[in-house]
Amino acid sequence: RAALIAAITPVDYDADDDGLIEISTAAQLNAVRWDANGDGDPDAADAHVYSTVFPGRTHTADSMTGLMGCPVADGCTGYELLANLTLTGSWTPMDFTSAFEGNDYTISGLSVSVSSGRAGLFANLTTANGVIRNVGLLSPSVANSAASQSSGGLVGSIGAGARVEASYVQGGSVTTAGAANHAGGLAGVNQGRIRASYATAAVGHTGNPANAAIGGLVGYMEHAATGSAEITASYAAGAVTGSSGANATVGGLLGTSAGSANDFVADSYCDAGVTTQSSCIGANNNNSPGVINAPHSASDLQTPTDYSGLYLRWNLDLDADLVPDHLWNFGANSDYPTLNTPTQRAALIAAITPVDYDADDDGLIEISTAAQLNAVRWDANGDGDPDAADAHVYSTVFPGRTHTADSMTGRMGCPATGGCTGYELTQNLTLTGNWTPMDFTRTFDGRGHTISGLTVAVSSGRAGLFGNLTTANGVIRNLGLLSPSVTNSAASQRSGALVGNIGTGANVDASYVAGGSVTISGATSQAGGLAGVNAGRIRASYATAAVSTTGNPTNFYIGGLVGYGLGGEITTSYAAGAVTPGSGTGDAGGLVGRSDGSGDTVTDSYCDSSVMLVTACIGALAGSPVSTATAAAHPTGDLQSPTEYAGGIYANWNLDLDGDSNTNDDPWDFGTASQYPALKFDTDGNGTPTAYEFGVQGRPDPNLPPAPDPQPGNGGNGNGGSGNGGSRPQPIARGGGQPYHPASAHPEIYTNPRHEMTASCALKTTGEGDAAQTTSTMTFDLGAYTRPITLVLSLWDGQFFRTLQSQNIPMPQLRQDGQTATVEVVTDPSQTRFRIDSEYGLNLVLGYADCRTDDPVE
Repeated sequence: RAALIAAITPVDYDADDDGLIEISTAAQLNAVRWDANGDGDPDAADAHVYSTVFPGRTHTADSMTGLMGCPVADGCTGYELLANLTLTGSWTPMDFTSAFEGNDYTISGLSVSVSSGRAGLFANLTTANGVIRNVGLLSPSVANSAASQSSGGLVGSIGAGARVEASYVQGGSVTTAGAANHAGGLAGVNQGRIRASYATAAVGHTGNPANAAIGGLVGYMEHAATGSAEITASYAAGAVTGSSGANATVGGLLGTSAGSANDFVADSYCDAGVTTQSSCIGANNNNSPGVINAPHSASDLQTPTDYSGLYLRWNLDLDADLVPDHLWNFGANSDYPTLNTPTQRAALIAAITPVDYDADDDGLIEISTAAQLNAVRWDANGDGDPDAADAHVYSTVFPGRTHTADSMTGRMGCPATGGCTGYELTQNLTLTGNWTPMDFTRTFDGRGHTISGLTVAVSSGRAGLFGNLTTANGVIRNLGLLSPSVTNSAASQRSGALVGNIGTGANVDASYVAGGSVTISGATSQAGGLAGVNAGRIRASYATAAVSTTGNPTNFYIGGLVGYGLGGEITTSYAAGAVTPGSGTGDAGGLVGRSDGSGDTVTDSYCDSSVMLVTACIGALAGSPVSTATAAAHPTGDLQSPTEYAGGIYANWNLDLDGDSNTNDDPWDFGTASQYPALKFDTDGNGTPTAYEFGVQGRPDPNLPPAPDPQPGNGGNGNGGSGNGGSRPQPIARGGGQPYHPASAHPEIYTNPRHEMTASCALKTTGEGDAAQTTSTMTFDLGAYTRPITLVLSLWDGQFFRTLQSQNIPMPQLRQDGQTATVEVVTDPSQTRFRIDSEYGLNLVLGYADCRTDDPVE
């Protein structure tokens, strides 16, 4: 014996000295069960077996050699695979408490059939040091008939603090039969964290056991007393079949999410085509944030071929080095995402070419896509150093970003001295879907570009493109919003198309909102066409959005430009949109709903009395405003007739906006005597010959004729006056739609002349070339009128107004909700004009709505 022992040659089982014992055989994998903490010192009772499968192992540590060849300083901390393994026979699940690194190798042939305990390759993964990563399990067969247990392809139960990362189960099956036995394709129970993982195993229950939770990825998730449970950037695409037992829950991704808000499912999905379940989560007891509960089609999951759409947040930074790890390979648009190998990830990271996102070195990070605009929310102070939790998403939409600063290069390419101080647009942007308002504290420069397609619909918090603009460094300038739609049903909140709340010291300069609408319904709320509340400064800006309330809220403040002036300043600005207070109680003004607070000032700023539907530019004065003397209501003609700064109401409008004290910046173009003032911008950033170059934005096109009025005397041209004929050119928001306010002098229709109907419209074009199709969405508000009414729409055909039926266009079915009705109809964007009649009599014209646009609309 002594001779045999003496003949053993020591073997280094940690050749790369990373502290992980190297596994290259199925027998060595099986031996892990005798060393659950991965320190290379097995249970005494099984040390002889452990040494047999690791021949030549170093089983003691001295100054020269650590256990198993691991470094002396830190010792062994787990295991790693060096090859693909194939198991044979029946496998007994094992517990594990340290690191298991798969190195992207696979394990095949797993067969588990038990009647007690937990089931999977691993039975339990426990402690904060427990982690399984970069391993693939191919076609496992796991069956468990025990009651009150958990079963998964990879692991039966993931304990608090433990993690499974970048791992998968491909094919195979997980089946349970006992009551309260939870099963998932990857894990039966998760109290820890699963990230960047997937399962395509078939998961199901046999018999009719009670209280079972069955899911394509995880059966049951609930955080422990401390910590949280998580599924992030993962998916399931296997068939999931559940029992009909009492209280059983079945989901395509997760059977039951049972904990509090500390449990969450984020950016994780299931496949509608194979799951056989109607929901990704069978029971979401905690309303997990981030959940998309409806299954996606296979094409939805396969079509994105990069980190976009569903997968925008999938480029995770698992090693926390501030560089996204490029974990996923999206393949072609007929492939599900799979995981890159560690070598592939390293190569992708190394191949990234740094991008300078501040090419002009002005300290402003350049934005050229809607996704980049969205990412501003994760870097509210504009320094190019996003919130740690979202750094991977930020890097995804700014590929090649410089994320560290040194003496040679600043973050994002900004100058090393001074760094990044905000953002600037490099082109016009179009948003899609519902936008979540974001807070911001630094400089946002639109450079004269526009943002279209803004849709905000919230029931909590502040509403607008920005929710809050705060601090003395907060400034929005040179930005245009085209036809936004902002609705907020929350109480005691602030809403504006551009920003919900302008904080003390913050500034909005040379910016505008053209068309669109801002609507609130909550009590004690404020809304304005530009901003809900202003405690800062607004200069050389305007809004033509319609601002209104619905649902009869109390104590509201609404205004065409600002809802509530709270110790702020408005200078050389105007509003020319309808302000409709509805039947609630509150203050409404054509420019400002209520001016309040010490130091609140309104100077050389106006509203259009022809369209505002309220009696004054400032609805109410309270507190101790410094001055509102020059906040005057003017008819449209007075606002359009001055065509220069000299004299008249615009004498003080040539401001020094950049504060250089050298010259006033000439921000306005006054157009013709039938146009409102519009802003002009320095879009190329060269700063000459003045701070602004001529580039009219948001201005009605003077080459488009006004909408014809075929019946003078029946309400004018929908501009708010009852009229006895004639029509007046109305502002057409470039990009789609301007609210119109028809006459109210029809006692046969309106029992009270003050009850006006209003109408607004927006255009959206989809497709290209011959396949292009433009849809006009008309929204009608019947105000306080309570009698039943049917609207008859006629569309301008180039010569006459003809009913939709006579043009072979189906009369749309109006959807009425309370006192509003909405209708969509396919139109020609160059001549989209509607006439609105009542069924109560022929040619009882309620008004007209002009939705024309000369811009391509997305």
